[in-house]
Amino acid sequence: MSVINEFKAWLSTATKQMLRVTVDNVDEGVYVAGNYTYRYDTTSTVSTIYVGVAAIGASESAAVWQISKWDTSGVIDLLWADTDQELDNIWDNRVGLSYG
Repeated sequence: MSVINEFKAWLSTATKQMLRVTVDNVDEGVYVAGNYTYRYDTTSTVSTIYVGVAAIGASESAAVWQISKWDTSGVIDLLWADTDQELDNIWDNRVGLSYG
């Protein structure tokens, strides 16, 4: 299964559950499925959920993450780091990345 398809499958379950929870009541988390680790962070930016995907065992400081940003302040808006879905971002830098 491709990273995108696996991510979409994960989004259909785990992320929907995360989005139902008030952002202020959830910390960072990790979810592992197939060959990938999924990280999420709801505490770094108000009304925002960051979701990262990388191979299991990937370092959070390595440029091997696909990162999305979910704006939950109104209608949920999904944006991608560097405006693409490539596995080439650093999870530790998620707040300062450009999204589109």
